Amino acid sequence: MERTNRYKEVSVVTSQLDPLEDVTCWIEGLTSANYVKDLLKSKHNITTNINIRQRSETIADLVGISCKYLEQARKGPEEVSFLPLYYACLNLIKCYIIVGPYSSLLAQNRLHGISYDPNKDFKSLDEDIIQFQKRGAIPLFYHTVVGQSMFQNVNPPYSISMHDIYPYIVNIGAEYRMATRSKNKLIPFVITINQQPQHQRIEAAYVGINPQAFKSVRIRTLQAFKGLKRENKNSNELISRWYSTTDTTSMMACLRPAMLYGYRQSQSAEVFNFVPSSTLNIFLPEELPLVCAFYHMSNIVRYNPDGLKKLADSKYWPLLLVLRRHGLYKFLLLFWSYMNQCCTYITPD
Repeated sequence: MERTNRYKEVSVVTSQLDPLEDVTCWIEGLTSANYVKDLLKSKHNITTNINIRQRSETIADLVGISCKYLEQARKGPEEVSFLPLYYACLNLIKCYIIVGPYSSLLAQNRLHGISYDPNKDFKSLDEDIIQFQKRGAIPLFYHTVVGQSMFQNVNPPYSISMHDIYPYIVNIGAEYRMATRSKNKLIPFVITINQQPQHQRIEAAYVGINPQAFKSVRIRTLQAFKGLKRENKNSNELISRWYSTTDTTSMMACLRPAMLYGYRQSQSAEVFNFVPSSTLNIFLPEELPLVCAFYHMSNIVRYNPDGLKKLADSKYWPLLLVLRRHGLYKFLLLFWSYMNQCCTYITPD
């Protein structure tokens, strides 16, 4: 059976070097406008000469600025590195927009599209709140990758607590559990297409370590799925209805690809996908919790030295140090995968 991931193509790179350095070097290559132009043609089917030249040059410039922010974060004090790291991510978020169908709207949405009130009392990392605004780069990024407005089901500004952000960051799950005694809210699946001679369907098999706990998960909270159901009440597999082999479009509408968080442990291991389980009124593409976490910490660094000191002397500090490195690595790898329309993984073997 054919496996399904966020992108159709999958690439696994074996490297004994630092994977963060690897992906950073790859992204530095995108400062070449001609290289970006080739990707826009071959991976994103953009062919209009004037349009593609303008887009590729703008993307190359934004990537170049992002690389300078990354260098600044690497060479500076780790406590304040969240500020340049967020701006590196913000510029790459704008590249998503330029590639997508709403590139003409970026000029009117250059600001963040997210806000934080530095005047309120800071209590803890989990309790702090950010707000999504109606206009800005991050809501426009959301529209680009999700395919609908962030405010389709909610009114702006939309407030969200950081305890609804951190459980959806894959690479810091262990540190989050140590700090909060709470598990992340990501459910692992292997998703396949079962193809028969006359019909086909999507099947999502739970591959976690606690099948009994999965039976209590409400299917409607699994953001990647639309219209899937349990094969039976005791099953750990979700299925769509059968579709004709000539109606793949309708079948694939049962999946929201941007909510598939791809993961691969080694060269020999198979890819599986974490799916966010959430009752929020917005979707959570994998990049969004990461950029929100960096945005929030950049504001703590800028406006709240007492809050930063409090965090540095708290159970959350190991979590934030890991976010600084592993969260950044994951974000850069997601950006590379988007530009190449290929789920890319780096493994040591």
